[in-house]
Amino acid sequence: MGTFLQIVGGLALAFVLLIVAGLFYLRWRIKRYANSDAAKWAQIGQAGVAARISLKPLDEPFHHPEIIEGLIAELQDLGYREVGRYSVPEMPTLQFWGGAHPEDGSGATVVDHSMIAPFFELCLVSDTDARHTLTVTTNPTHNPAHTRTGTRVIADGAFTPMAARSELLRTAADEPYLRFDAENFESIFVDLYARQMDFILAKGGPTEADMRREAARMADLPELDDDQMQMALRMSRASHQQALEDAIIDRFLKRYDLPAHEWERLRDRVIVIHDRMNGEEICQHALGHAGAEVDEIEVERILLVSDSRVAAFHALQELLPMAERFRLIGRTDEPVGAALYERV
Repeated sequence: MGTFLQIVGGLALAFVLLIVAGLFYLRWRIKRYANSDAAKWAQIGQAGVAARISLKPLDEPFHHPEIIEGLIAELQDLGYREVGRYSVPEMPTLQFWGGAHPEDGSGATVVDHSMIAPFFELCLVSDTDARHTLTVTTNPTHNPAHTRTGTRVIADGAFTPMAARSELLRTAADEPYLRFDAENFESIFVDLYARQMDFILAKGGPTEADMRREAARMADLPELDDDQMQMALRMSRASHQQALEDAIIDRFLKRYDLPAHEWERLRDRVIVIHDRMNGEEICQHALGHAGAEVDEIEVERILLVSDSRVAAFHALQELLPMAERFRLIGRTDEPVGAALYERV
């Protein structure tokens, strides 16, 4: 279950490319994703990148019931007991079965998605604050670059449930692990997703090379020229930045335990400043509302000498009259260095 985020990331990236292709090829028909699949892609595109997820009991059949039920039966034969069947509202069309093994406490998931071949994962989670994981998976979208520091993922599409369990037990370190059960499965699962997504978001959004690799994988997609690819990158960056802001706010609220009524008062007035912003974004947020002109040379100097984007924003704010400065609410260093301000 340590590789779930790669599903939403990969599909969001693919959908960005489809949108850009549609803008520049108005007569082009997406044969591979036409008709019934078009609605599914639309759902995925609207969802964007999910910084956090929630689980709901599954209230509809699996997309590939024969394959999914077959994998579930094999895992149950190995001793895994069902803890639930779920959908994920933030990741449209994603469904999965969850199980736990009473002997070693390992967790199991069998994953079904309308646009990806079914797969399963087995997972052990260290009983430490870091919650490092050992995951054995057949996930076809696994990207080693997305493996969180301190965790290990063994991915092989040829694994059977029996072979995967043997590999999990053979590879497991001699250390205490959390024990999945019906009571804690959901909370552990959601927490692991948040930790791994924080790792991905902190690294930055997809590069042009990432986008071109995804475009090459989609056989029906016409080749995008440089301008079109830049548009795709901007769209992808916007989705990534929004997810990063969501993750920062989530970590901030957990760290400071802000009362609900106070957050409701602030939420529409909050501006998030973080170290993955570029200089132009920092200047726009810090000075875009300024009533008076500021010294451009001093602005450039601040951007050059500041040791972080958050520090640069603070220094730029000091160029303004007190009445035009934003009020600092607090800081956090997860997933990246960031500060939350209240707009004036």
